Amino acid sequence: MANSELYGNKWTIPNNVINSLNTELKRNDKKLKGYKRAQNIVSDRTMTYSMLKRMKNFFNDFSGNKSDREYLISGGEPMEKWVTSTLERSRGDITRQKRTKADAGMTNQFKKTHTKDKENKNVTKSNVARITGNSRDIMNNRAVYKEMTRIINKLIKE
Repeated sequence: MANSELYGNKWTIPNNVINSLNTELKRNDKKLKGYKRAQNIVSDRTMTYSMLKRMKNFFNDFSGNKSDREYLISGGEPMEKWVTSTLERSRGDITRQKRTKADAGMTNQFKKTHTKDKENKNVTKSNVARITGNSRDIMNNRAVYKEMTRIINKLIKE
């Protein structure tokens, strides 16, 4: 859900990435795959979240050499590093905000708001407690201790 909050945002592309794109635009012909995209990126100087995701996907799926013209016209290594760091930082910011709110006591920070469908509830389903050893859960009094779990499991088996 963290990613859905990033739609609609725009990021300004750093000058070193724009400079590498300009260099490749001057060096290559207009028929090269990705040339028009590079022109649009240079003229806009911003990227949306959707564009960042597409660029990240391109770099992840690219199997050629880093000296290939298609890789270089897409921004090359400067673009790849910037896209990766921007996405990681932006996604991490959203997660940290939600984690802080959850630690402060606000509920359902990592879930979409919803209404329960009480008419179709499975009344025969039994929930089994999970053992956690996470310090964050212990700090927030969410830990389930082994002794309690052992007793519950014993009762279920009988």
